[in-house]
Amino acid sequence: MKRILLIEPGFYQRVDLEDTLSPHSFQVTSVKDRFSALMKLKSQVFNMIMTSMREDIKELMFLLKSLRDTGTTIPIVVLSTTPTAETVQRLSRFQPIEIIVQPYSIKQLVQRLDQISGG
Repeated sequence: MKRILLIEPGFYQRVDLEDTLSPHSFQVTSVKDRFSALMKLKSQVFNMIMTSMREDIKELMFLLKSLRDTGTTIPIVVLSTTPTAETVQRLSRFQPIEIIVQPYSIKQLVQRLDQISGG
């Protein structure tokens, strides 16, 4: 089973992604902020980290920098509705990183996550 650390401040968005991915061989551990995520990374092993693009790109950049500063090279998946070329370029500093543009089908999302996780 592939393990995903989901960092999502919105309760309903966290529950929705958990419910969407769980039947497809993903074990999702969700947290609402970067502090909780960093604590989980200290005590558990994950195949990937998933988060969504926030209104404030600075907050997302701070989150990604905090994750990479721990020394982790776990792939990060960012879900976004409107990634600009500038945003994609800024995010590319945090390799390995994948931007998945919403809307997407569940089948497409699951297939891409399987590829990223090596499954």
